[in-house]
Amino acid sequence: MLKREQISKNLTSQEKEVVAKLFSFRQEHVFEYWNTLHKPEKTQLLQDLSRIDFSFFKLIKTKKKQKHHFSPINVISPPKTHQEKIDAQKAYLTGEDLLKKGKVALFMVAGGQGTRLGYPGPKGCISVTPVQQKSLFQVFAEKIKALEQKYSISIPWYIMTSPQNHIATELFFKKHHFFGLQNVHFLQQGIFPSLSSEGKLLLKDKNHLLLNPDGHGGALALMQRILPELHQQKKEFIFYFQVDDVLTNIADPLFLGYHALANADMSTKAVEKTDPEEKVGILGMIDKKQGVIEYFDLAEQQKKMKDKNGKLKYRAGNIAVHLFSIPFLQKIKKASLPFHLAKKKETIFKKNTFVQEEVFKYERFIFDTLPYAKKTITLMVDREKEFAPLKNKEGEKSLITVQEAQNHLFATWLEAKGISIPRDAQGKVLCSLEISPLYALTQEDFIKRFIQKSLALKKGDAWYVSEKEK
Repeated sequence: MLKREQISKNLTSQEKEVVAKLFSFRQEHVFEYWNTLHKPEKTQLLQDLSRIDFSFFKLIKTKKKQKHHFSPINVISPPKTHQEKIDAQKAYLTGEDLLKKGKVALFMVAGGQGTRLGYPGPKGCISVTPVQQKSLFQVFAEKIKALEQKYSISIPWYIMTSPQNHIATELFFKKHHFFGLQNVHFLQQGIFPSLSSEGKLLLKDKNHLLLNPDGHGGALALMQRILPELHQQKKEFIFYFQVDDVLTNIADPLFLGYHALANADMSTKAVEKTDPEEKVGILGMIDKKQGVIEYFDLAEQQKKMKDKNGKLKYRAGNIAVHLFSIPFLQKIKKASLPFHLAKKKETIFKKNTFVQEEVFKYERFIFDTLPYAKKTITLMVDREKEFAPLKNKEGEKSLITVQEAQNHLFATWLEAKGISIPRDAQGKVLCSLEISPLYALTQEDFIKRFIQKSLALKKGDAWYVSEKEK
């Protein structure tokens, strides 16, 4: 093995510092092939190494798994009583007022690749709509543009990318002229190194480290980085969402209003879990603090427990939609989110060849910010209206189910207007439907605008209404 002085020869002072850190943390094995590398390859390896925050090695020290006390969380459900309807109306009007005053910024997590879905690029570029085949990015852009037009504002949209898809994402937006938006910003999330079971850095090839994005928890650091500009723009809230759910109700006034009226620090949307085996995190109390209970942390008995109304006791399924109050983010600037460990088979470079080995990947999750919040609200929303994530190539949460969810949503809008929709015995829509967000953001908007009383849809039809339609 080469000595530190041999590697540091002819390097800059900064590069020498990186080499010194590697030796001090006993990770010098990454220089095993140093003498076989050309100068550009050496520079690349040093660049990878320089991106590591070496405090990472101190922070990831394994802690013994503790037993926690779980209890259900109180949620705001769709209003039923007269008073609940009054409260909901007040919240909605409050949220609309905040939107009109331009108090909201948007933050979307879009670091994922479409690899699992068989798509060679950023997940947000995947075509998902039933008729026009619009990409996830385009759907969200149109929703944001519709909000800007509705409330006569400009909404800053921050998009968190990863090192793997940052350039491709920017190029996609440039190719499509940012879908007519003027206030789009890209932020690249951080990285963590993958480690062996012995805690050693791993090589992807001779001159590249095996690195992985730091998880959606990396959004916290990026949101805090943009706080000065948001403060300058007099923003008060950040609406956080993820790229894979085409039905996301972006910056909806009801959620915003409930959050603001409660003077909440961080709030979350949930959908009702009805299947005990559904693999979704549950919003609940963990040792008397709000958080997300991972589905595998609930005992089998807890998963199936029912409340007095016969519903699952632990049923507030997390859909990764949050609201953050900016003063709260300023208060917790030094907060450190815990690490979550995943084991995964990866191809690594070892003993001068490529081999498959199980590696340790570390990431942080944004929902671990919840325990820092003194005041939170959880809004239970309709799964059929707001939750259809694209996760898998086939089966559950696949492109087929995502398009079916859109068909069903738009069918309910049309049926509310008195239009007959062909369905099978199970209620599945038998035609393809799509309504541009620029035509109508909500069912209420659609009912006000749509005037075609003679519309007749048959099985197999493909029907689309754009912003240009009257």
